[in-house]
Amino acid sequence: MKGQGGGGTAKGGGKSRSGGGTVVIKKTKERKTSALEGTILQLRAALFDERGQDKNIIQGIAPSFLTYQRNGLNVGIEFSPKLTEDDMEWAFEITRQNMESRYDASGYGWDDEDKERELTEQGARFLLLRDKNDGDKLIGYAHFRFTVQGEVIDEMAGDSCVHLVDIHLEDPYKRKGLGKHVMVLLELIARREKMSRVSVPVYLGDEEFKTWLLSQRGYAVDESCVAFGFDAEMEGFEVFAKVFAPAPAKATVASAATVAAAVAAAAPAAPASAPAATSDDVEKLSTVFTKATDLAADATTATPDAASS
Repeated sequence: MKGQGGGGTAKGGGKSRSGGGTVVIKKTKERKTSALEGTILQLRAALFDERGQDKNIIQGIAPSFLTYQRNGLNVGIEFSPKLTEDDMEWAFEITRQNMESRYDASGYGWDDEDKERELTEQGARFLLLRDKNDGDKLIGYAHFRFTVQGEVIDEMAGDSCVHLVDIHLEDPYKRKGLGKHVMVLLELIARREKMSRVSVPVYLGDEEFKTWLLSQRGYAVDESCVAFGFDAEMEGFEVFAKVFAPAPAKATVASAATVAAAVAAAAPAAPASAPAATSDDVEKLSTVFTKATDLAADATTATPDAASS
C-alpha cells in the first residue's frame, strides 16, 4: 500500500556481486520514466487543444450520440470543462441526495466541501444532459476525469483512463436507457482520446449501482489495480473497468495473383460447368475485403442504437 516498500537500501542498494545491478535498476527507472512521460503527454492531448485551451472533446462526434430521443425522452448532451454556478448547485444537490447515505455507509462520510471541491477542480470534465422538451432543463450529468488508474489511491501509476466520478439522473429519466447511452458516449470519448479504459469506482455494498454497471457490456473488476497497491477492503470501494483492446493492425493484402493461388490451392475443384475465377475477380474481392477490414479497425463497437436498450 501507499508508503510501504522502498527496500532498496535495506537490500544492499544498487551494488551487486554479479555486476550490472545498478545498470538494471537505472534502465528500469528510465523505462518507467519514459512510460510516465508518454502518459502525461497523452493526458494533456485529451485535456487541451494545440493552443493550450480546454479541448472540446465531443467536436466531430456524430449528432446521434449527442441526443437521446427514445422512450418518450428528448434529451440533448453537452460537454463542458466547468460548471456554471447554477449548474454546480444543481449537480451538488442531486449528488448529495443520491450519495450521502452511501458515503456514510462506506465509512468515508459525506462532506459538502469535499464534493464542492471535486466539482470545481481544474481537471474535472462534464457531460450535461438537458431536456429539449422542457426549456433545456438540466436533468442529469456525468462527471469524469482524464487521468491514470492510480488516481484512486492518489498515485501517478497505471494506464491512462477516463475515470468516472459521478453519473446522476433525475428520477423521471431513469430506467429509459439514457444512462446506458451516456456510458456508450463516454466509452467513445475514451477511445477517441486513446485512453486504455473507462474506470468506475463502486463503493462496497452499493449493489444497486454495481448491478447496473455490470449490465453494461464489458465491465468487470479491474484486477490490474492490485499492481500499484490498491486494496478494495482497505479503500472501501472496488474499481470496475471496461478495457479497450489495442487497435488491430491493418491487414496486409497480398497481390491478386498470390490470393488467387491460395484460393485455388485451398478450395475444392470447381464443377466443369463453372467458369474459372480470374485474377481480376480475386482483385475485386480483395479490394472489398481490405476496405471492410480498415473500416472495422477504425470503428468502435458502440452504436447509438445499442445504447437505447
